[in-house]
Amino acid sequence: MAEASEQARQAWEKVVATVKEGPMNLALWQALEECVGLEIVDDTFYVGIQTQELYRASVIKAPQAMAQVESAAQKALGTRYRIEILEGQDSGAVEREAARVRLREERERQTQQRRAERRAESASESWDALSRHLHSSFAKFPDKGLPWRLVEYMREMLQQIVVVEQARRAKGDEEYEIERGLARNLSALSTQIDAPPMWVAAEYLRVKQETKPQ
Repeated sequence: MAEASEQARQAWEKVVATVKEGPMNLALWQALEECVGLEIVDDTFYVGIQTQELYRASVIKAPQAMAQVESAAQKALGTRYRIEILEGQDSGAVEREAARVRLREERERQTQQRRAERRAESASESWDALSRHLHSSFAKFPDKGLPWRLVEYMREMLQQIVVVEQARRAKGDEEYEIERGLARNLSALSTQIDAPPMWVAAEYLRVKQETKPQ
């Protein structure tokens, strides 16, 4: 629930007066005097400062000064508020800031979505490339009828799968993407060598433990 502007103005005047009861700091006092209380929304106290005086906001935003101001606000108003300094002192300043925040959050969301899509596309290409490598390697592998040769092939391919998993984790892929890629390729490998999937998975974990990160 937003507090009326006049109430916010009066509340800010109390905060400034309380700050002045503390240690002398002319730069801070002057900066606070240039601000006007705009609105109190939940636990945030919005104050505005004119564009030409905006440089003074850095004085208030300094950690020690801000702690002093927020402590004074709690003492004067009985509530702990987060002080938010906005450009402008008209009634639309808070809404403009809210619009900027929404725009910034939307842009960040879109950026994160694009990154996730690129990672997913890259991951898909990596796992697909591994699947093609498995297929071509098995087609060219000699002596498929000899069990020990199939074990050699399996270990070689498992090492390749470990390398791809390490690369995808380094890229920051989601866990479900990695698990899906692993499941697909380990299943294909178990089919190639006609071995139980659980045994191939166990061998993969052993090879993975033996393999140092790239």
